[in-house]
Amino acid sequence: MDEHDEELERFDQLLARSSLGTPGARRLRRRTPPSQVAAARRIAHLATAAPAARDLLQVVARLAPDHPFPLSLLCKASDLLPGLAEAACATSNALRETCEALHSRGLLELDGTCVSVRADIAGHVVGQVTPDQSVHWTKAVLRFLTHALRPDTHHRDSWAEWKLVYPHVLAVCEEAERHQIQLGDVGYLLDRASVYLREGVKDPDGATALAERAVTFASTADDRELIGDSLGNLALAHWAANRLADAIHASTASLSQVAETYGTDHETYAESLTIHGNILAAAGRTAEAGLVHEQAVEILRTLHTARPTGQIRGLLVAALNDLAAQLLSTGGPAAAGVELLAEANELVRRGEYGWAQVTMNLARACRAVGDAIGARDHLESVRDHCVKTRQEQSITLICALADLAEVYKELGDSRAGPTLREAHRVDSASALDAASDRPPSIEATTAKPFMANPAKAYISPARPIVGIES
Repeated sequence: MDEHDEELERFDQLLARSSLGTPGARRLRRRTPPSQVAAARRIAHLATAAPAARDLLQVVARLAPDHPFPLSLLCKASDLLPGLAEAACATSNALRETCEALHSRGLLELDGTCVSVRADIAGHVVGQVTPDQSVHWTKAVLRFLTHALRPDTHHRDSWAEWKLVYPHVLAVCEEAERHQIQLGDVGYLLDRASVYLREGVKDPDGATALAERAVTFASTADDRELIGDSLGNLALAHWAANRLADAIHASTASLSQVAETYGTDHETYAESLTIHGNILAAAGRTAEAGLVHEQAVEILRTLHTARPTGQIRGLLVAALNDLAAQLLSTGGPAAAGVELLAEANELVRRGEYGWAQVTMNLARACRAVGDAIGARDHLESVRDHCVKTRQEQSITLICALADLAEVYKELGDSRAGPTLREAHRVDSASALDAASDRPPSIEATTAKPFMANPAKAYISPARPIVGIES
């Protein structure tokens, strides 16, 4: 029996003697609310009745109280949980059985696919262990979150998960900060949360605050890769808030850090160049932006020839797209833009991340050189893909239909009117909340902007399990 178990047993024995009216029992009874006494008894009894449930409760109590946490995530990285919590989460059936045992004792809220702990219960659970044991559990939960959560928070597919886990990430990171433990992992999670706020919540100020904290923790932990990533995401947060001078400053610092860490012939440096070029362009420094984009494309072309991995291919697609967007948006030669976008379109596979954007930019470039038939074919491809993949209310479909209606009109195609009406119908059905998420207009226009790669984010792979910092 460990020290914690002995302490709980002594406490429970004292409670059991309270009816005898001993002085110690009377003092304990006066200063302990009945609900806390009952909770203490139930938690103490877990040691013998359900030890796996006791350890799982220590995990869940470290999360944000009164906020649901998905059961599926507990199973996903159960091997990172300490003690008997690992066995409790090893399978979905074992986890649900353990959660039901805690729920039946009034120690856990179980709601469909999520669990939560009330604030009063969580405080009592945490208070049942020694300070050293509390630090141990906080480390374990922080490590668990680092590996269980999706790192690609710039991608909309991750936002449903992060909407649930966001308060838990903040709660565990704040506790780890209080103990000054695993600050590299704290920085990593705050960096991911910053990107989620920027892209999924559209809160650039909140994203900036988290990115600044991530930079601080990464620097404290001397995690050079994370410093470069978090500085880059700080730049993107400033850009999203239209603080362009701050964005350029942070992006320049990120470039220097990435160059020092990886070298200037590495794909990570090229990715940083692409983002830096987009920020320069937004600030009106178009000549500098063009040179930066060209440098990124050349680095990635060389790398792709020598090492055609999926990651390098994706980065090259983005760099080609952004160079073309920069060229065409500033009145550069349209034919050169078509060539760049055609190269990107050859590299990216249909339906991959960025494919729709590259294809729509290529369609607009084709129109710029007078190739309405080529533009029509590309736009129909995007439209058909959206319908096939059930993206009937997406911004991509609305934009594709609006552009396609214009092309049909140019070609004298009778489908122009029905296609424009369909764009209006989809726009109304989508019921989008934020005006900023809407396309500029679905009416006929003469010049739509070429789109640089949206939702870009510096992203590290899931952090390695070996070692507290990386």
